[in-house]
Amino acid sequence: MFCGRCGTEIKPDARYCPQCGSATALGNTRVERLADSGPTSSAILNPSVPYLTPTRPVWKVLTTVSAVAYLVIVFIAFTAYWMRRDDDWALAFGYTLGSALIPSVVVLVYYRWKNRNASAARKIAALATWVLIANLFNVSHAKPKLTKADMPLILKEAAGLAPVKDPNDAARTALREYFQDIISQNKIYTAEVDKLNIPNLYTPQSYLDEEEARQIIVQLEGILSTEEKQEAALKDIRGRLVSRINALDWQNSEKKEFLKGFDEKFDEVESNRQKLLETETVWVNSVIDLYNFAIQDHRFFHLNEGHIIITNPEILDQFNKRIDRSNELGKQYKTALQSFKKNQESWLSDFGASSRDFGATP
Repeated sequence: MFCGRCGTEIKPDARYCPQCGSATALGNTRVERLADSGPTSSAILNPSVPYLTPTRPVWKVLTTVSAVAYLVIVFIAFTAYWMRRDDDWALAFGYTLGSALIPSVVVLVYYRWKNRNASAARKIAALATWVLIANLFNVSHAKPKLTKADMPLILKEAAGLAPVKDPNDAARTALREYFQDIISQNKIYTAEVDKLNIPNLYTPQSYLDEEEARQIIVQLEGILSTEEKQEAALKDIRGRLVSRINALDWQNSEKKEFLKGFDEKFDEVESNRQKLLETETVWVNSVIDLYNFAIQDHRFFHLNEGHIIITNPEILDQFNKRIDRSNELGKQYKTALQSFKKNQESWLSDFGASSRDFGATP
């Protein structure tokens, strides 16, 4: 027997359609018999009496709406997740929708061939569940291409301390080239610093010989120039790494995540280096000021048994103040330099390397 309203197959003894809730012929017969039974039939036939009110269609609508809401919530939740990672709404929605394609096919095929009588609510709920599972699987497998565990080996590869692993891996190659650039630049920087050695600094002869004093000032200015070149080179190397990472076939979220972690470490090292550079700059400028003062008041400077004699008391007092200030700033610079090298060695030791491996003088 089939329902006269929706066509669903029903049992012979059923009074209502299990699909739409309509009364069957048997149900109508029962109502007619009740109508012949006497005064009580009016209450039974009253449409306001819940006994004969077909509630199944209302329940069906509610379950369908709930299933649709479930599906929408799943889509919105994972679209928001992928958008947070990729910062692209269209890409995030497309990724969520793409993850739903296979589950959609599976659900449609199953209910088309295996369970044709399933309700729309059940189909939608099943689809939402499979979309949820598919996206959770993708989330669990969305791991970074490079991790902290990869860094020590890549650094060793760049320094020539270990054979190159996965030479065709673009991400590892980008990071390896960054470390190689750093090592190469550090070697250039170290060689230039070695040339700037000033053996006559603070000697009596350097104050008395105006030409030698000017030469020392040129060397001191060269130190500041070398530091500025090093800073510019390091920033340029960092910029090249960013370009290499952005050129990788990664998701935007993966690039951002990697560069965020890299920038945190880069900014930490750069902050320590900036503090050292500031201390060095203040000290070098104080020495330059000292020698300019000696050149300006050269006529008051004399040598007596290896010692400097300054005949003008006011000039002597100003010179001594400059000497004291320069010596104090020099001590601060040496302390900052030792601290910087210690931190650098500690950081590199975590990677199984040293300053010498990194192209710097320990």
